[in-house]
Amino acid sequence: MPELPEVETVRRGLERQTLQIRIARVEVLRQRAIASPKNPEAFAAGLQGCRLQEWARRGKYLIGSLSRAQGDGGHWGVHLRMTGQFLLLQARDGAPARPCCDHTRVRIWSDQGDELRFVDTRSGQLKLRQLENLREALVEVLQNSIGAGGTTFSDFRDLSGTNGNYGGMAWVYRRGGEPCRRCGTPIRREKLGGRSSHWCPNCQH
Repeated sequence: MPELPEVETVRRGLERQTLQIRIARVEVLRQRAIASPKNPEAFAAGLQGCRLQEWARRGKYLIGSLSRAQGDGGHWGVHLRMTGQFLLLQARDGAPARPCCDHTRVRIWSDQGDELRFVDTRSGQLKLRQLENLREALVEVLQNSIGAGGTTFSDFRDLSGTNGNYGGMAWVYRRGGEPCRRCGTPIRREKLGGRSSHWCPNCQH
């Protein structure tokens, strides 16, 4: 997940590389990537013809200031969510357009032919039964964790100053190298996006 330093880095890159570009065309490939307006055509119409003036940041939100020939063009708000990123493809004479990956959500072209893509690798390909199993597991983990008073890995305490006891019940988290409680395979630990992830390579392949 992009944290504040990563979001600020993206803001500076956008400020440096997209300042004063005029948006000529917008294509929405995944409607769910647009929070507002819900209509992709309305979203595209709101950006087309605008010039990007500057990029600001509010927490983890990126805010692009827009202008039109007749005056103020409003603002464009962006949240990178869990895995979102921008990719700028500069136009080169005679060079074929770079094909889109399956995770491209929105494509934006400048009047100079440069393309700005919003890419989000997050898939939504679970089947109904898999979603039902996931929901049941989430509810069970939440109930067990709440019943044990929460999880204390560093400094969490409840209102009476008591440690949470769920940490000792976790099946994989912070158990890197220890045997899986189900099959005995050593739990793997790897950093993904700056955060530690733990899983059983046999049960959670």
